[in-house]
Amino acid sequence: MMDTLSASLKDALKKLAGKAVVDRAAVDELVKNLQRALLSSDVNVKLVMELSKAIRTRSLDEELPKKYQCPGTCPSHCLPGTGETGLCYGRSKT
Repeated sequence: MMDTLSASLKDALKKLAGKAVVDRAAVDELVKNLQRALLSSDVNVKLVMELSKAIRTRSLDEELPKKYQCPGTCPSHCLPGTGETGLCYGRSKT
């Protein structure tokens, strides 16, 4: 059972890592995949829902640390040290 859970969690995170922008839809997809994996492994429903809420809050509502924020007008978040060279990733502003 732990092997299945481990594989499911890795797959969910791998899908997120493959996204160019981590927006609300990507976070919702991640949470849904995590919920499915955890519930199929008999994790307590209340714990799964608390984890889901925490993931949504931290990923969508909290500000990124200053070192990950763009110094200029980049539409998303730049890789640290790239400034405005266009090497951006992260949450969209929408």
